[in-house]
Amino acid sequence: TLAVIYASSYHEVSKTNREMLERYVELYSLEAQPGAGGHPDGRPDMGRHAPEDTPAFRLSTFYSVALSKNGEMLAADNDGRFVYDDEELAEIAREIADGGKEHGSRGSLMFLMADKGGYTLVAFMDNTVMQGSMATLFRYTCVFGGGAILLLFFLAIYLAKKIVKPLEESYRRQKQF
Repeated sequence: TLAVIYASSYHEVSKTNREMLERYVELYSLEAQPGAGGHPDGRPDMGRHAPEDTPAFRLSTFYSVALSKNGEMLAADNDGRFVYDDEELAEIAREIADGGKEHGSRGSLMFLMADKGGYTLVAFMDNTVMQGSMATLFRYTCVFGGGAILLLFFLAIYLAKKIVKPLEESYRRQKQF
């Protein structure tokens, strides 16, 4: 039961993150990058009341690298953070593009590669917080679940002894008779 709870929680969080990353890729436009006359912060312009304008989407950290067909970096978006520099992101994106895998994860980054017509987009979503939360959930599941299992084990032994005691007494009397 504990393993199912953990696995389903992990699957649900991963699915939600994957859907947000897919939506980010869908909305991405090379023309909307800073300096290209698009959205000032480089994020895809989702409109004022778009369904993607949720706290989870807005608080998520996305990175992206647009690569030409010959592997040159056309644009990089590191979300205004300096966890990864543009060249580091470009190198990771090239490795992913060369590997041919369209989606997956690499370290704490979930990635999705898409052909956007004249260029290939490799988008990343930072899953550091999710991985930390899932590690905490796993620890608590092990600690409290293990404690509950031990408690139930000793309770079962105690109850089994109480249930068996009258039977043993009855058997002893029958043997004496």
